[in-house]
Amino acid sequence: MDDLSEHMETLTIVDEDTAEEEIETLWQVLLADGNSKRIIVRSDFSNIDIEAEDMLRMRDGEWLNDQVINFYLGLLQQRELRKNPVNPRFHFFSTFFYNKLSSKQYNYQAVRKWTLPKKIGYNILNCEKLIVPVHQEKKKHWVMGVINIRQQRIEFYDSLSGVDKLCMRNLQSYILDEFADKGSEDLNTQAWSQEVVHNNPHQTNAIDCGVFMLSYIDCISSDAPFTFSQEDIPSIRKRFALQILKNRVD
Repeated sequence: MDDLSEHMETLTIVDEDTAEEEIETLWQVLLADGNSKRIIVRSDFSNIDIEAEDMLRMRDGEWLNDQVINFYLGLLQQRELRKNPVNPRFHFFSTFFYNKLSSKQYNYQAVRKWTLPKKIGYNILNCEKLIVPVHQEKKKHWVMGVINIRQQRIEFYDSLSGVDKLCMRNLQSYILDEFADKGSEDLNTQAWSQEVVHNNPHQTNAIDCGVFMLSYIDCISSDAPFTFSQEDIPSIRKRFALQILKNRVD
């Protein structure tokens, strides 16, 4: 048994009080092991696996990639389905959804089958909110859109206080097309509002946008207020890493 396998066998994080030290040790072992493609966590709910290089991206000062973000979004979806297995309040799109929807130009047909009720087990139009992670390719920056069905509003969150009007228009067009395709009646989104949210915590560097985005999503989907700041990000990174290792978010 090599050092990493031995460490994983003896990794016994009981609670978050001991998590930070354990996670730091794991990162050191992963760096010493040197096998970036070694699978560290196999997903309980999808074909997404977390490799060593993905887990190391949870360290302070590292960019989060699609693999880590989509794995964590899957954990949040599983949490929601445990609470509301028949009619979940929240649906979490993957990071690939918006790119597919808006590649070159808006294209609903490219994502129409992503939300077939027989495919995912429920109708997203019965959800309260649809969570859409968005990667702004030119800026190399993570932001987030929320399709708030209950309050008929498109919401936009950016940890650098930016605005993306095209993103909000695309999401409004999407929900209009989704209702026309899968709803019992057409939806008039002209009555909907658009809001750029400003009371969210903001980053003070150029690295942590992915962590801020996931933190927004975690808070929104657990009905929790935004009480974190840039100073909390190192601890939040370790908490996310712990939850990924445990394959569960409570």
